[in-house]
Amino acid sequence: MKLDDSEFSRIQLRVTNSTARAGIITGMGIVLQSPPWMLKAYPLAVTSAVAMGSAGGFSGAAFWRVETSAGPFCLRRWPPEHPSPDRLRSIHSVLRHVFDVGVTQVPVPIRTRDGGTFVSDEGRLWELAPWMPGTADYHSRPTRERLAAAMRLLALFHTATATFPDRPREQRASPGLRQRLAQIDRLMAGEVGQIAAAVQRDTEVGRSSRGVQLLRAFSELAPRIRPDLAAAVDRPVTLQPCLRDVWHDHVLFSGDEATGLIDFGALRNECVVGDVARLLGSLVRDDQAAWQFGLSAYQQLRPLSTTELALLGIFHRATIVLSGMNWLHWIYIERRAFENLEQVLARLDGILEDMECLRS
Repeated sequence: MKLDDSEFSRIQLRVTNSTARAGIITGMGIVLQSPPWMLKAYPLAVTSAVAMGSAGGFSGAAFWRVETSAGPFCLRRWPPEHPSPDRLRSIHSVLRHVFDVGVTQVPVPIRTRDGGTFVSDEGRLWELAPWMPGTADYHSRPTRERLAAAMRLLALFHTATATFPDRPREQRASPGLRQRLAQIDRLMAGEVGQIAAAVQRDTEVGRSSRGVQLLRAFSELAPRIRPDLAAAVDRPVTLQPCLRDVWHDHVLFSGDEATGLIDFGALRNECVVGDVARLLGSLVRDDQAAWQFGLSAYQQLRPLSTTELALLGIFHRATIVLSGMNWLHWIYIERRAFENLEQVLARLDGILEDMECLRS
């Protein structure tokens, strides 16, 4: 999800006639004449609600910017597949703990009138949290100050979750590395062929041509990274609540300060270095000097062990190699529908650039 103040003023929604009749179309979305009913579950005086669609994200969630007497809030409708109510309660508990120990750059969902942190309606879960200040615009102004701010915020988040009482830290193998190894093995055992057949049938030339390139790059790179991944997969590391999908669009900046960290749907126990690799890779790509600078900024607050440092490159390479295959699986096997084809193609182009760096 990319949801920030500048995007709020630019987003244009493609709407159906029935949706248009329900509200007033503006350059910011649809100002609903009848805000979503679940807002009545919260002790707030709502003045307006603007439908934002997916807000530039790809998770299947939908968003509304809600104006209230207490300031702006973000209403989120989770996709039907995830998370479960128990999983969402767990995520909210971690966020509350992080906020309570002083990391206020996370949006903690507010409680409903009956004391819950979300509303359930016909199999969909809804939450309401403060609208975080800032813009996910690191790439438009990639300074050292901003890189350090982003990495320090991630370190603060990890330092906070390390003390989360309901999910104590533990020493065991990384679930993320095991999942990546298993995924590579499944793909190499036959899933690549299923995806390739679907790509060949695709009549959308821009999408299918990128699919062919991603399949070719995966077939070359997967056998190269698999031995390192297999050698690392059973190494015991410290596990604690981690974001697992923290990247460029989930870190908001106000000037040079990182003022918001958003989107916690993937939060689970993992090794912190998975987050470090994911965020650094998305911010600075293959700039090795920037990697070292960002890593130094992170370690000023949360030093990494020798084992964690050894896994940094493995997490990074495996994530790049599998990112494109994840997208092809969503498009061709799960047949997910995405609002904006151009945004999808841009993501695929970025992944191809990253894979080309690994090939060189």
